[in-house]
Amino acid sequence: MGADEGVGSLDHSGPVVVGIDGSSSAQAAVLWAATEATARGRVLRIIHAVGQQAILVVDPEATPGADDEPRPGGPRRLLDDAVEHARTAGPHLVIETRLATGAPAAALLDEGTNACLVVLGSRGLGGFTGLLLGSVGVQVAAHARCPVVVVRPTVATSSARSSGRVVVGVDGSQASDRALTFGFAAAARRSLGVTMVRAWQPPVPVHPSLLIPLEDLHEAEHLQLLASLATVRQHYPGVDVTIALVNDHPAHALAVESDGASLLVVGSRGLGGFAGLLLGSVSQAVLRHARCPVAVVGPGPTADDPTGPSALPRPMSAGDGT
Repeated sequence: MGADEGVGSLDHSGPVVVGIDGSSSAQAAVLWAATEATARGRVLRIIHAVGQQAILVVDPEATPGADDEPRPGGPRRLLDDAVEHARTAGPHLVIETRLATGAPAAALLDEGTNACLVVLGSRGLGGFTGLLLGSVGVQVAAHARCPVVVVRPTVATSSARSSGRVVVGVDGSQASDRALTFGFAAAARRSLGVTMVRAWQPPVPVHPSLLIPLEDLHEAEHLQLLASLATVRQHYPGVDVTIALVNDHPAHALAVESDGASLLVVGSRGLGGFAGLLLGSVSQAVLRHARCPVAVVGPGPTADDPTGPSALPRPMSAGDGT
């Protein structure tokens, strides 16, 4: 592993890892990861997998673009270019590079064992072969032992409600509680607000006499949202919070609320509307249609756990990005 000399105060609980493949999507991931590593005070580790075609793809409907042609110079040149690109976001970052062998998903999962975060682009070289290779991003997000961020381009329309905010999908499960903690920590680092989204749909009664009034269902859902908020709010009292309680399919609700957002955060597994988020059609829809980067927080502890030594974000300095 090579290291690019740098300076800075580091939190040694793990680097921010980003996978690259020479695509424009991977370049965007490098920039996002460098900004995040700077804000966290972490090492940035850039990896590229060789030995098999290094494709980081999560969009099986993607079509190849003109900027997705392989870049000349070989794997080492890709890493050198990525380091140079990262420097635009974090000129004082400590940057490490790794040239891995084997499948990209395996390399990223291996790195994720000791990382605080794994970052990858939303589509890569050979994106049109998604039916065969599009599971890489989903494999990493589902099985990584740290949170995973899939960097999608941020798109904002005139009707964006959560523009510039961190959006978190909440369902009352332990997974969504971890996602909420991650989202609040991310918002605190960036001085942003949080929008909590709970999507629910009324159950179909087996008999008309068992029909529960919608007002009662709405109140019960609202109380669960407040219960989820109460625990994390005490650790981040300065973060502005907006609650979005919607009667909608969860994938659609999250995609709508992600319009113009800084980050969308979901748990890897949950209850109710967000159950099986990374195992079925809902996850595919979120990763394809979200209008901002998507963070997937798995079942393991994260660096943002409020009970851990590095729970609270360090104050942002003048050179930190958003």
